[in-house]
Amino acid sequence: MGHTFLLAEGEWTATGALHDASGKTAPVTGSARLTHAREEWINQSEMIVHSDPPLTIRNLYHIAPFLPGANQTSWQCESSVFGASRGVFVIVEDSIFSSGLSADGHSTTVECLWQESPQRYQVRSTAFRNGVFQAGIAAVLTRRAPAQPHRSE
Repeated sequence: MGHTFLLAEGEWTATGALHDASGKTAPVTGSARLTHAREEWINQSEMIVHSDPPLTIRNLYHIAPFLPGANQTSWQCESSVFGASRGVFVIVEDSIFSSGLSADGHSTTVECLWQESPQRYQVRSTAFRNGVFQAGIAAVLTRRAPAQPHRSE
């Protein structure tokens, strides 16, 4: 089964939970839209942490397309909460791993997207600041069905 997240254009929804360093948990919902151009791929995503007050995180990833036969590529991201960062995506069988470092060198992220089916991934991610755990997310990504063309009778 080939990967459908990241390696194919599409729109995805996310549901899950954020777990912070103090042990508190808050529901999260979100979306991601992936588009491919010859020079770069774009992942525009938004996640809402349903806490009090709610927190909206917007990310814009610029991804170098995978070269033929390659299992890794690089990305750069601008986040409304975390600022600028860069990292790599690596494909290992049914999983996509991501590792990132903030521009200031103080924050790191680690993420694993495990493909259950072409329409569904389990996501686990963590964020650290100066080596100290800040938060983790457990979520499910579900691919939205493409819009069907309207047929006139």
